[in-house]
Amino acid sequence: MFCGNCGTRISDGLRFCPYCGVQIQDIAEERVVPYASRETGFMEEEFTRRGREAAINELERAYDWFSEKQSKYREYDSLSKRLPKMNRVGKRALMIWGCIIASFSLLYLLIIAYTMLSRNSSEGLGIMLALPIVGLLIGAAMIIGFFMLDAKRRKAVHALQQKQTKIAEELTQHYIDFGPCSFGAEYSNPEIINTILNLVRSGRADSVKEGINIMISDLRMDQMTELSRITAQNAQIIARNSAAAARGSTAAAIFSAANLFLK
Repeated sequence: MFCGNCGTRISDGLRFCPYCGVQIQDIAEERVVPYASRETGFMEEEFTRRGREAAINELERAYDWFSEKQSKYREYDSLSKRLPKMNRVGKRALMIWGCIIASFSLLYLLIIAYTMLSRNSSEGLGIMLALPIVGLLIGAAMIIGFFMLDAKRRKAVHALQQKQTKIAEELTQHYIDFGPCSFGAEYSNPEIINTILNLVRSGRADSVKEGINIMISDLRMDQMTELSRITAQNAQIIARNSAAAARGSTAAAIFSAANLFLK
């Protein structure tokens, strides 16, 4: 073996170098272990760097590929926001008021018919029946109008759903044509890919999977922040209303006391 300090060849098993007097074990611990640690750290850092570069290259290639269908993704997003609103039954007030008018008109008509029969008189019957009959016609027209509008709405919703399904099939096929991919089709929107790419470039994520997790976490944090902001605003409104109510009750108590003393 050789002395790690002076480099002189010495016998195996010695704890001290006979030439320079340095302890052999201390040199081994000082020079070999730290070197191994630095080498391991370098390998880990190099592995991370290469993984990040591979993720950036894949995301850049995916962004270029899926950007070809950017207009389709935006159209799909627009339909996703529009359809839930259209699925709600609209013009309910038209049917409700139609039923109310028709019910009151029918009730009024029955009252008139009962009154005429009890009196055994038909004098002025035509004029008295005109109003409830007109009311019945108006109510029936409103109810029929509601069902016609609802049928039109259902037809429009069905057409939009078919259009959305067709776009989804086109985007799915485009995703399949891209080839092997480290993320699912639900993340293939170019805007989402660009967000993940920025996370990897900035160093917040070292892989595509980690970038997706951070993106979802950031979205949840934004939602929680917005919810906290709305909650804080509501709390301020409640506090202001409570303070106003307290001032009002105090004023009422003062005036009550004044009235009491005036008595």
